[in-house]
Amino acid sequence: MCLFLLHSYWGFASFSGKEGRPRALQAGPSESAVKGYANREVVVLASHGRSGSTVAESLFFRSVEGFVYFDEPLWPFKNATGTPVEKTDNIMAMLFDCEAYETMAKSDIPPKVASDWFLIRMFVEGLPSWLHLPNDLKSARPEEILKSARPAEILGAFDSACRHAPIVGTKVIRMETAMKYALDRYENLRIIHLIRHPHEVYESINKIKHLLQWSSYPGLHELCAETKTNHDAIMGDGDANQYEGRYLVVRYQDLVTDTLNVILKVHNFMGVKSDRNALEKLVNENFVTNDEVAERENRKAFGTKRSRRECGACSSAVEAAIDAEPTCRHLVDEIGLQCCN
Repeated sequence: MCLFLLHSYWGFASFSGKEGRPRALQAGPSESAVKGYANREVVVLASHGRSGSTVAESLFFRSVEGFVYFDEPLWPFKNATGTPVEKTDNIMAMLFDCEAYETMAKSDIPPKVASDWFLIRMFVEGLPSWLHLPNDLKSARPEEILKSARPAEILGAFDSACRHAPIVGTKVIRMETAMKYALDRYENLRIIHLIRHPHEVYESINKIKHLLQWSSYPGLHELCAETKTNHDAIMGDGDANQYEGRYLVVRYQDLVTDTLNVILKVHNFMGVKSDRNALEKLVNENFVTNDEVAERENRKAFGTKRSRRECGACSSAVEAAIDAEPTCRHLVDEIGLQCCN
């Protein structure tokens, strides 16, 4: 039902005209410029896992007609060799050059693992309307496509759609501490930084470890340190104004309590026009009041529905846990993070 609704409401926003031409690539530590850089812009939804990024991705990206996006392209690199900077450059090559399959093939990831994961993530919420596949694959089930030994053909169709897109988006939950580097290196990049109260992220991870099957699970301090490092590196810069219009913090608490206005704000940041009435309908379908439906969705590792929330002061136990970690205390106070029931 969720997939049908999402696709039925496709087209709540459209691309608006940009003023001026994309700026030239700045000199940086990478060896060469990105080939497709001058022809498109990239929007990255960056967050930790279990921060609401799946539902945010649906609301921010799927509601834009014809918007081409990659679902977690960094995931196959999670155990690959390389620094956060090197992994980030790999992602940017995928996004700016539209070479998803080629980029993965050049890495130390087994090609079958890379293509299968990419396709599985692509099919999590159904085929995007802009992905033009051969007729015999349009109605095939994901598992049938994976067995068809035609991943290159499918990813080729994806890359072709990407190359014709003026803006490309992605969700990344393992950017580590490379956000400032990415903004400094790629001027046509914009980052939406989704931040949830760290204790809620920590508790959510622990609750469904058996479903996540991550290679490692971050502790509370690690969650706070990574988020604070990224945020402070950008907002604490001596000339933080240089990132205006290119870095946007979205608090999870605002996403679940003032969803419509947050989407409109994000779409303005992305440079797309929104249909407020249609978006309101989408919000009402994604944030349900039916406790049974919400609970069923929340049992999944990745869900696109959320129950309506109330956010405010945290419990004394949560406050004590945050006080015990100075980095967490600074992060929560600095950004004004709240707990949501």
